[in-house]
Amino acid sequence: MTVRDAAPADIPHVHRLVRGLAEYERMGGKFVATEDDYRAALFGSTPRAHALLACGDDGRPVGVALFYYTLGTFACRPSIFLEDLFVEPERRGEEIGRAHV
Repeated sequence: MTVRDAAPADIPHVHRLVRGLAEYERMGGKFVATEDDYRAALFGSTPRAHALLACGDDGRPVGVALFYYTLGTFACRPSIFLEDLFVEPERRGEEIGRAHV
């Protein structure tokens, strides 16, 4: 298993995995984002977020982490806000969520 930055060609995987998260949370009806929405948010002229993909040995993405950078204003220190972390149900228990980049 590897963890890597998502690339523009990975947008269908990001979309699929986030839709899987919405369905897991029983919020599938609220999932309205399109692949174009993710393309703009992650790779547009002003990226608003970043995505990491966890890929199985065959290279297929089985997990996603979406995050964005933030700034602690009092200390003026950067950090990240992890918006979502999702691993396909059949791959849970493999500690994919603990993997390092």
